[in-house]
Amino acid sequence: MLSETDYRTYVTGYPTGVVYAVENPDTGDQFDFAGIADGELVYTVASLYDAVQPDGSLLTETAELYLGLAALQMKAAAGTTVLWACQFQSDADALARLLSEYDEALRAAAPLAAIDVRAVPVVEDVNQ
Repeated sequence: MLSETDYRTYVTGYPTGVVYAVENPDTGDQFDFAGIADGELVYTVASLYDAVQPDGSLLTETAELYLGLAALQMKAAAGTTVLWACQFQSDADALARLLSEYDEALRAAAPLAAIDVRAVPVVEDVNQ
């Protein structure tokens, strides 16, 4: 498993410490994303650790944290799709479920925005 900073670099190709700062020109909402790829703003999730429950839901504190992040990102993105790249499929599934459950509320805050949650697992280079 890669650390958050190593995973961010793996997904974006950006060196540690580099961010893709975005500001919504209409509202002034801002967020520092991990990068941009294929027209999507990228946010990386290296691991949710033990926050995914056996039923696939998230611990309440973790759910609240990610719902807050989603709202901030959607407002700042101003209609550009945000990709949540997750190192593990179980994390991607739990976050996608959470966003689905709160889709109506999130869209009320940022009607043109969308978050796409995908597993982007680390693939070992066999030639190294």
